[in-house]
Amino acid sequence: MILMQLHLDSEMKQLVQNNQTGEIELAEIPRPIPKTNEILVRNLASAVSSGTERGNMDFARASLLTKARRRPDLVSKVVNKARQEGVAQAYREARARLDLPFPLGYSSAGIVVDAGPGASLFPPGTLVACSGAHCATHGEWITVPETMAAAVPEGVSAEEASFATLGAIVVHGMRIGEVSLGSNVAFIGLGLLGLLGVQIAKAGGMRVCALDISKQRVAKARELGADLAIESGETAVDAVHAWAGEAGGADTVIVSATSQTNDPLILAAEIARERGALVLLGNFPPDLPRRYGYDKELSLRFTRAWGPGTYDPAYQERGHEEGYPPSLVRWSARRNMSAYLDLVAAGGVTVEPLVSHRFGIDDAVEAYGALSDSAALAISIHYPHAHEPKSGRDLTESADGAHHESETSAAANSAVPAARTNARPKRGMARIGVIGAGNYATTQLLPTLAKAEGVELRGLSSASGLKSWFAARKYGFDYPAADAATIIEDPEVDGVIVATRHNLHASLATAALRAGKDVWVEKPLALTFEELEEVESAAESTGRAVIVGFNRRFSPLSATARSVLANSAGPMQISMTVNPGPLEAGHWVLDPSEGGGRLLSEGCHFFDLANFLVGAAPAGVEVKRVGGGEPTTDGFAATVEYADGSVAHIAYAGAGPRGFGRERIVAIGTGVAVAIDNFKTLTTSAGIRSRKTRHMALQKGFDELAEQFITVVKLGGGTELTREALVSSALTLSAHESLRQGKSLAVTPAGRPVMP
Repeated sequence: MILMQLHLDSEMKQLVQNNQTGEIELAEIPRPIPKTNEILVRNLASAVSSGTERGNMDFARASLLTKARRRPDLVSKVVNKARQEGVAQAYREARARLDLPFPLGYSSAGIVVDAGPGASLFPPGTLVACSGAHCATHGEWITVPETMAAAVPEGVSAEEASFATLGAIVVHGMRIGEVSLGSNVAFIGLGLLGLLGVQIAKAGGMRVCALDISKQRVAKARELGADLAIESGETAVDAVHAWAGEAGGADTVIVSATSQTNDPLILAAEIARERGALVLLGNFPPDLPRRYGYDKELSLRFTRAWGPGTYDPAYQERGHEEGYPPSLVRWSARRNMSAYLDLVAAGGVTVEPLVSHRFGIDDAVEAYGALSDSAALAISIHYPHAHEPKSGRDLTESADGAHHESETSAAANSAVPAARTNARPKRGMARIGVIGAGNYATTQLLPTLAKAEGVELRGLSSASGLKSWFAARKYGFDYPAADAATIIEDPEVDGVIVATRHNLHASLATAALRAGKDVWVEKPLALTFEELEEVESAAESTGRAVIVGFNRRFSPLSATARSVLANSAGPMQISMTVNPGPLEAGHWVLDPSEGGGRLLSEGCHFFDLANFLVGAAPAGVEVKRVGGGEPTTDGFAATVEYADGSVAHIAYAGAGPRGFGRERIVAIGTGVAVAIDNFKTLTTSAGIRSRKTRHMALQKGFDELAEQFITVVKLGGGTELTREALVSSALTLSAHESLRQGKSLAVTPAGRPVMP
């Protein structure tokens, strides 16, 4: 039996870039944790793409105005956010995104060490090539969706495999160009992609022409087997036409050059045959004068990364390949990587002559300094792993592919101090641990906590490691972590805030409650009744509070509205119009298993707010779908009936324009009425007297919610808040069930469907 001992460190080295200054740093961050359909890989080598990564550096170093000019799409998002939620909120979110360091790299290779739930393609010990920004980065450890990895054939080194993403980009470009055996293929721009392309085309039985302005790179193409390798000067067009023979030019021209002008594209049009194909891999203005395309009836073809699946969130982020069966999509991104690796294994492609610089991870910052060297072509980063593990567990992998926790691991885990189940925090401080460092956490939650009084920010975890490292440093937490268990098991944490993706909310809340912590869970609390029952049972058995992030009920505007409505002598009618704007296709919130859809994930706010304003037990709910589709569809119309005769209507329009008002709540009782517009304006009426109050900033209750949770952690209580959160969560699940069944449901005072 062959045994391999792998040490899992709690920290690792990761190359990151400051998005505002362009400064590159080798950071010590927590090792990432594999999520569903992901594998944990210990990198052995990673490739620096000189063209792409030099472009990333230039963009990061550009002024804010220059960034805006280059990315008008992002500017538009900020403007729409400002229209709906105010300039201050839009600025805060934009600044948070710019502040977050960018993990460099997108092509690497290493050994599979562990796998998340659902990942089964690669047993531990498998050498894999990995791809994707934010995945296959220059870090000692990475987590990658299985769809973004490919097994490395025997005889291919980790360094060769680390260039698989770049090779697959060329392979995909050639497929887009419809090249075939014997085709005349020309490459313009002999950087790394162009020189890989020369070899791939020759290995595929094509005639290859290579052009560049660099005499040295032309010579390199000639060494690698190009049939014609010439400098792109005045005589180049005639030379290519003569080389192409009766075809009259190249069948396919693949342009991988980088230029500020369209000169490479003009040259491509000139050397192509009639009805030839021009494939754009490089970065240059894609402006082709009409006469070039008209005279030859040329086909201009763009490529997207390294094949179908890239930029599809379901494929690239969540590891779902079922939408890309070979019978319909023969060459997905992962399969293009495998095709390239097979060429390397067969000896048709070699990386060795292209590698101009090699660096160890400790000197990786210098690798980006080497990009300024005109001779830089392929740059490789290696990971020696010579250091001893600081903590964690040892994995022993056997020949059958199984991996087991060793005795060292068991001893380390048993040394974790037991969590306190009854003690309240000392020193008058609420010691808080946060799980999750996504967009909401970094733009709203963490800034709110950082300015709150009576709080000690203990630990912050995020599965990516990088986000928790940065946010912990920025907001003053004692330590970052990747594993949520680190926060939950910390005896110096009194209250836990869960701000992960929705499918993890209930399980993490349950674990934290059973560990003796008070818990604040971002909405929704649960995606199923079974999850909700687990949370409720944990809260009851431990006596700890669970507060859900229904922040609108904590808004000063909501509090005033409720006090006015309390004077109603009879039932009330509530009308809520919600226009949050559309989500892009494939957004994780729309995934039923991960986000639950907009009714569960966002509609829950308004079921809770209706409960809060009415102040009576719910009695029934009916939800109708707007526009058809599955229960995760954007639009819905809901009606909630209450035991006191009150009725609330919720119109949730997920596809409306972002420039229109986001939320309007109107409640009318007997002799009283209130209206809340976008949580900036409150209008109250009692009898013949009306009053309107306007605020410059949003009053959505974030600060008040945080203050309430801190008070509960320090002093106890929270029983009524827990009860109300459970009722609102149950009512939301009942609403979802009404939508699924297509009928109204009677509900209990606890918000659950009445059993027949």
